[in-house]
Amino acid sequence: NNFEEFNYDAEGNITSYINALVIVLHQWGKCYKIKSLSNYPRFKGNNSNFIRGTLSDEEIEQLINLSYYGGKAGKYITRYNMWTIFFTILAYTGARPMEVAQLTINDVDWGRNVFVFRNTKTNHPREVPISFVIRDKIQDFLKTADRYLFPNYAPKHIPFVDGFSWRYPFFERIKRLGIKRDNITVYSLRHSFITRQADEDVSIFKIQQLVGHRQLE
Repeated sequence: NNFEEFNYDAEGNITSYINALVIVLHQWGKCYKIKSLSNYPRFKGNNSNFIRGTLSDEEIEQLINLSYYGGKAGKYITRYNMWTIFFTILAYTGARPMEVAQLTINDVDWGRNVFVFRNTKTNHPREVPISFVIRDKIQDFLKTADRYLFPNYAPKHIPFVDGFSWRYPFFERIKRLGIKRDNITVYSLRHSFITRQADEDVSIFKIQQLVGHRQLE
């Protein structure tokens, strides 16, 4: 009930952090069948002053090439490698995490060499080229895919998916790399892609088209 009292500019809070708490309420409500919690609305705040963190090209390469280090084998390595592909696609397309989570094998068009992402709200498709740097990795990964590239996390496959699914494996890698800068999130891969395109003098209108921003600003 006190979420509305936060002063975002003064306190330095960001909407996604507050919504992370809301997601916990959703899970709690679904578990104990408390409808008021499971239907609690997500918070819409003002993030205009939030500085979006980015990662350097070197840091991104380290993150997606970081080897599995756990002692258990089998499904743990398979899951770790799945997240490697997930973060790789994010880094080289600038897509939103939820857009990548719902990719199907039909959304990878090798004839035109593009990913077809669909806006999670409007379902409007957009095409993003598949970088030659990751082409072989994606092809190898698709050999084990059925319908969805990430079936356990695809929103259309199960009724409820939240951002915690990819936050933990992302921050686990960030911690191992010793990156301690503020404002680094999974979305930093998207922001880094946008920044890289701008640094390479790609048209701002082309960037808008690639990442699916409705407004140029």
